[in-house]
Amino acid sequence: MNIEAEKIELLKLILETEDEAIIQQLKVVFKKKETDFWDELPDHVKERINRGLEDVAAGRVRSHEDVMQEIKMQYGINH
Repeated sequence: MNIEAEKIELLKLILETEDEAIIQQLKVVFKKKETDFWDELPDHVKERINRGLEDVAAGRVRSHEDVMQEIKMQYGINH
């Protein structure tokens, strides 16, 4: 079935339903499609993400293994 046929079938289902919950769920789906998660993040989170991306671009990163080894040494963990 092509996209146009799918749309028509969906439209028929929408027009036939009397269930308001289904209509509300469809609205939520379409609204989520329109929004970008970035726009919903607080400014302080966006700033930290951007700072992290700058650190990566500048090579200011350490591997997970290096960090874990440092923590193990700092706290005397032998695992």
